[in-house]
Amino acid sequence: MAKKRFKMAKKEKPKSGRWVLPAVIIVFIVLLAVVLWFLFPVKIAKDFGQAVSFADEIDKAHNISFSDYSRGIYYLISNPRYPNPLNPDEIETLTREYGMVYGSESVKLFTGFRINLANAEKYYKLSGKTYKANLHDYGINCKSRDAVVESIENLNKSIQNLNIAINNIAELEQKYPSEFGILNISQDWINLINASGEDFQAEIEYKITEWNKFCNNTI
Repeated sequence: MAKKRFKMAKKEKPKSGRWVLPAVIIVFIVLLAVVLWFLFPVKIAKDFGQAVSFADEIDKAHNISFSDYSRGIYYLISNPRYPNPLNPDEIETLTREYGMVYGSESVKLFTGFRINLANAEKYYKLSGKTYKANLHDYGINCKSRDAVVESIENLNKSIQNLNIAINNIAELEQKYPSEFGILNISQDWINLINASGEDFQAEIEYKITEWNKFCNNTI
């Protein structure tokens, strides 16, 4: 009777490279988190006053102050911060740092207020980045439609951010009057910011009306 021969199954060699890619990805994510932590460290505010102090520190690092807005955003355009004007790309960094301040609901309302106020400034500056969109001083060139449309879009974004900023500060005043009092914001200043939004809307309407009056490619 013939003997059955059994072949020994070959042991598969462990695939040493199977875990290399996941390990590299994990290391990359950890390193990225560390870099972001140092660039934009999270600040946990134990109370509202500390959140305001954090915001003051951020402002100081960017050579600005909340008092810069005491005459409204339009004033900052005609009278840029001296000696270091705040450019739109720098505002993006500024708002990112405000957003890294965490705390209670009142802190969230405050940081939202500062973020949207700064963004309103950014978009208003972007609305006038080219003379082609300045119909008051340079007139109308019907070939400049794209520049005018972009200017109007940025004006709209500025208005939207102003409205959100005002809603933030109004909710803060209503829900947390003692915290609101720390900011020393007057009703006259809030009215000024509201009026700025109305002025920006009037600027949009002027651009649209004048453009459509002289150019066939209406907006």
